[in-house]
Amino acid sequence: MKLTILARTNTWHIKDLLRAAKKKKIETNVIDIKNLWNLDEVKDQVSDIVLVRSLTLSAVRSRRAVFFKLIKEGRNIINPVHAIQPFIHSKVYQQWMAKEHIKCPTIPTYDFNSLDEVKTALKKGVLELPMIQKPDIGIKGIGVELIKDIGDIKEDGLKKTLFQPFIENSGDYRIWVLDGAVLGVTQRIGKKGSHVNNVAQGGKMLKVDDQNIIEGLSNLSLDIAKYFDLNMCGIDIMFDKKDQKFKFLEVNSVPGWKGFQHATKIDVAGKIIDFVIKKGKEGAAKNKS
Repeated sequence: MKLTILARTNTWHIKDLLRAAKKKKIETNVIDIKNLWNLDEVKDQVSDIVLVRSLTLSAVRSRRAVFFKLIKEGRNIINPVHAIQPFIHSKVYQQWMAKEHIKCPTIPTYDFNSLDEVKTALKKGVLELPMIQKPDIGIKGIGVELIKDIGDIKEDGLKKTLFQPFIENSGDYRIWVLDGAVLGVTQRIGKKGSHVNNVAQGGKMLKVDDQNIIEGLSNLSLDIAKYFDLNMCGIDIMFDKKDQKFKFLEVNSVPGWKGFQHATKIDVAGKIIDFVIKKGKEGAAKNKS
């Protein structure tokens, strides 16, 4: 059995996966695919089981084409949803789908084409200040701005950002889901005075032990993971102090686990490799039949 990790850089997560794979005696290689033609050059190096972490390839259509081609050639991609739902990374898409189809509490999320459209939404009461402006597709809380005045709105790249109401909270929750089960639940709390809870922005991550919270968030997260057809993901949920409700924030189909692992002491990379082994055995059995 061999695993291929698609990644553009040798990050901490890649090194952790390689560690876990070596421990389980799983042969593993790391490949970047830089363009569609590059896939033809490296396809013989791509194993039957593929785990996507990152690619230099950034265009949605190109990535989708790569995933489709690998699947058509019989590769078993962890989270094949990357091929059939190319907008899975978009927070606007996630919030809309969750509201329409999962029927869970969500955070009203809007995208606009111009500053005038934002002003109109504020005038009509669709949004109100303070509010959050952040990248539609972003990581680590980078670029998340608290807008207290119309003049605070970042016009550069406006079409690539989204707007949400500012929600008073005491942190948000990360639920790690793998193979239809919850590995654990953590709470991320932002540093004093910050409007973001991300560890990368100075926040801290704590293990959640309250069984009532764990059960409620786990049930919601499993519904979300099932709907989006993700067998590996990190789901973020926020508790709205004003409404006294847990609300879906976003789902990460390529989740990190460094802070989560530190807080929970769970060997996430080891669990992922166990899942890879399971998928490999299932594929082998299917081929024999």
